Amino acid sequence: MNSFTKVLGVASFAISLAASAGIASADALRAHTTAPGAAPNTMTKLLAKYAEDAGIDVQVIEGQKLIKSMLLLGQGKIELMPTIVGQYARLATGTGPYKDMGDKGPEIADGIRSLMEFNAATMQTFAWESTGIKTYHDLRGKKVYVGPGGGGAGTDTEEVIRLVTGMEPGEYESFKAPWGEGMAMMRNGQVDAMVRVAPVGAAIIQEFGLSKPIRFVQIPEEDLPKVQPYLKVPGRSMSTIPAGTYEGQTNTEAVNTFSFVAGMAVNADVSDDVAYTLTKAFWDNVDEIKASASFLSTLDPQNPFTVLNVKLHPGALKYYDEAGIAVPDALR
Repeated sequence: MNSFTKVLGVASFAISLAASAGIASADALRAHTTAPGAAPNTMTKLLAKYAEDAGIDVQVIEGQKLIKSMLLLGQGKIELMPTIVGQYARLATGTGPYKDMGDKGPEIADGIRSLMEFNAATMQTFAWESTGIKTYHDLRGKKVYVGPGGGGAGTDTEEVIRLVTGMEPGEYESFKAPWGEGMAMMRNGQVDAMVRVAPVGAAIIQEFGLSKPIRFVQIPEEDLPKVQPYLKVPGRSMSTIPAGTYEGQTNTEAVNTFSFVAGMAVNADVSDDVAYTLTKAFWDNVDEIKASASFLSTLDPQNPFTVLNVKLHPGALKYYDEAGIAVPDALR
């Protein structure tokens, strides 16, 4: 059993207990996260495990749409969750999926405070090699699973396709469903291509390449200037999926795509002691955490912030100040 399995085994046991109880105990932190297999899910479970070791109970509720959970966090209806930097920026400015909320969006955003930052995931669009799809332009007339309905991923995928190709849903068939259903649609041949936001090299994507050849859909070099508007949202950056990343992958060159930065955040009313303990428990075990999941291997305890845009909770800030770690003024 590898270290990742051992670490998450404890957290998964705690999750199953919480599920059987139906509700969290009075002192437990309620945490929302994504479906299993995604980086935010892994990060949440790791933090829950080390929080438990430090005496803090966390009830983890999986399979949530973070774009909605963030509203619950800001209103104090949950206490802990991974927050995607770009999604938080939209909430704080009342734009994107929050554009119809008026002043309520920024007000809710003010109820969210962060603990730490991590590299969340990469947008990975792939098709069966047999479809002949090689670039985003080849999606015309095809059936494409774009991500969950009402979630950030589905909206983001349609935006990227629009920017790169000029196509709107209808010029290709856009399917939205929970991640698990989307993956089943791909396996069963109900769609020609799909998007999965996950760490590069993720097992949940590798399973497709083990069944038959897959090709990751390329954004051609000449189209890269078109996606600059997408990159203006904080926390997004260009990245690549190298050739040979997955068994069964037919690409012979790196594929252009996007990566996303996230943070672990709490409701602003969580006590300073709890926020401090959560933060300390994480960084005290950072070597084990880095060894548990490849996407966390770049964590740097001495330089932990790059593009995080959610102000730190006072309890977390106390930890960083005591540890002598530089904190950007914007996060104070």
